[in-house]
Amino acid sequence: MTPNRVLTGTLSSQQSTTVGVLGGQDPNGSGGLESVVRNIAVNSPDSYEYVHYCSGPETRTTRSDVGEVNMYTGGVGRIRSKHVYSVRAARDLARRDVDLVHGHGDNCLGLRFFPPERPYVVTFHGTAAGMYENVFSDSNPLRRVLSRVRMFPERVAAHQCDVAVACSPVVRDELVQQYGTDPEKVVVIRNGVDTSRFVPAPRADAAERLDIPPDQRYILWIGTDPRRKRLRTALRVVDAIDEDLQLLVIGREGTDTSSVRYLGYVPEERIVDAYSAAEVLLFPSLYEGDPLVIWEALSCGLPVVTSPFMPEYETGVRCAPAHEVDAYVDCLVSVLSDPPDRAALRESVLDSDWERVTETYLDLFDRVMR
Repeated sequence: MTPNRVLTGTLSSQQSTTVGVLGGQDPNGSGGLESVVRNIAVNSPDSYEYVHYCSGPETRTTRSDVGEVNMYTGGVGRIRSKHVYSVRAARDLARRDVDLVHGHGDNCLGLRFFPPERPYVVTFHGTAAGMYENVFSDSNPLRRVLSRVRMFPERVAAHQCDVAVACSPVVRDELVQQYGTDPEKVVVIRNGVDTSRFVPAPRADAAERLDIPPDQRYILWIGTDPRRKRLRTALRVVDAIDEDLQLLVIGREGTDTSSVRYLGYVPEERIVDAYSAAEVLLFPSLYEGDPLVIWEALSCGLPVVTSPFMPEYETGVRCAPAHEVDAYVDCLVSVLSDPPDRAALRESVLDSDWERVTETYLDLFDRVMR
């Protein structure tokens, strides 16, 4: 696979590189994978052009600041599947003059049938193998069979690509150990955060914008998957602490009590206020590749208490020694009694701004194309 030009170092303004991207849903929408896709595109120099393929409710093509977005209905008739979308997308991508293909996890099965003729990089934001091992460890035989089916597209992508990008060392190990991926072609690029957007705000002002009492002490939980991210565990932890604390739940609806307040869906511009109004992010998730919410919390100066299944962070993140209520309680009480300096937490992630993470990706793209 030879590119149609010689690349040496950073591309000049006269050269252009077109990247075909197979992602999840609309990169202008919400979601962790979509945020990664969007941030790489918008932080790339003008010499990079992106042609995105994603699933959606209708088939259409649009343009925005991320580049060209080709959306396909993810199915045939009433059958909906991301893999049906990926076949249609890969067929179209095979007709395009692109310099590199950047796939994302299990959205790439279509490239098995329409293999790219250009260098091919896949980013894995986690693995189905890791998910089933942690979340469904007590699964029944049928679920074990289904887990093997779900692993198949990722296994194919991991073996077919030229370079597999793991978003954390944990995911790298899963690719090598669970999928038999050649360790020589796996690189780790951690996720990033928009440090210009996720900036600490005065707690009282943030609470006022969220329309919540500013004198209440809040522990924050964010997520749309309460089973994997263990909302019930977070509720039990806050209830077990003999302090005037309230769990602030973002992303789920529910009935407010003295110990929990549900805000449901919160617009992206208000998520910053949630990080600023809280004292700790409690994130007892059973499985994540490299969760963006932790990076966002740290950028807002918010300390994090999380599960023992998370990847390591330099500072500001306490992993409970066990996935048990008492272990989370001990960690949470410790952080509340001796909170870290918020300015120092923010300082610790400035090198992980999306601009710098994008530079790492572009350096990788250039090396692969050479």
